[in-house]
Amino acid sequence: DGEGFPRLKHLHVESCSEILHIVGSVGRVRRKVFPLLESLSLWCLSKLETICDSQLTEDQSFSNLRIIIVRGCDKLKHLFSFSMAKNLLRLQKVEVLFGGDLEIIFGPDADREKPTTSLGFNEIIADDDIAPKVILPSLEELNLTLLRNMKKLWADHNQGMYCCQNLTKLHVVSCHRMKYLFSYSMVNSLLQLQHLEIRACKSMEGVVDTTGWSERDEGHIHFPKLHSLELHCLPELTSFANTGHIHSDSVVEFPSLLNLKIRGCSNMLRFISTSSPEDTIHSEMQPPPLFDEKVRLPRLEVLHIKAMDNLRRIWHHQLPSESFSKLKNLHIQWCDNLMNIFPPLVAVFISI
Repeated sequence: DGEGFPRLKHLHVESCSEILHIVGSVGRVRRKVFPLLESLSLWCLSKLETICDSQLTEDQSFSNLRIIIVRGCDKLKHLFSFSMAKNLLRLQKVEVLFGGDLEIIFGPDADREKPTTSLGFNEIIADDDIAPKVILPSLEELNLTLLRNMKKLWADHNQGMYCCQNLTKLHVVSCHRMKYLFSYSMVNSLLQLQHLEIRACKSMEGVVDTTGWSERDEGHIHFPKLHSLELHCLPELTSFANTGHIHSDSVVEFPSLLNLKIRGCSNMLRFISTSSPEDTIHSEMQPPPLFDEKVRLPRLEVLHIKAMDNLRRIWHHQLPSESFSKLKNLHIQWCDNLMNIFPPLVAVFISI
């Protein structure tokens, strides 16, 4: 359409096996493309390579898009080019399922000749003269399922980039090459995150990768609005985060967390690991507790621990007095090596 379909609000394309691009290659597009489009659904497009194969110069292109759902588009390597991403100021929900080759969410424009440096979803592409500094500022919900080539959400190569700072719900399922969900620096962008669920990611070793921490960082991990956290069937998960890469007195705080469910994470012995020499000596003398003074959970009401075969202790005797004091529902199942539920000094803080 020569006018860019100025009135189209909803676009669903399904099972069209020869489609390569939704917006074809015409170099720099100087007209508005889909300026009123609110929802975009792309299902089972086996040859789809890009959504937009042109560099958009008009700020109103895709500017009203609220929802994008992509399912079974195996050849798609990235969802958005940077020229498209900078316009997605109203995008609220992204759902990607069965994306066999998907490596990145933000990729280079097809007609750009300047080489770029890869940065994050396997990774976001960092190119400072084209990449917006704020990406998807209105995104509230992100669902990622069965993305076999995706290794990470974000990386740290562009410290000035703020991504998804209003994200409230994040579901990650069966992304088997992903070892960590968040880099240390990206945690500071997720201040609105309320619900986090990770399932069946067979290579995941930790939720937060703290190896990128540097002396200029504050040295704490804080999820101020997270109220529900579920970790299911993560066989390589050893901890939520390892603060041994930071400094010895750092803690991980969940001031609003109400619901915590951990199931089938057989390698997790500590919720927060330190990997310090003292930690190694302690683990040799006695089994480490799942929760110790490194984690703060002052409002937790529901705690489910299931199928944790190697877990032997739940609590540490030096828990902060405010942690677990609101606990109302405790469910423990299939933990064959667990030695006890409540050590004596912990019982005084808990009234279930």
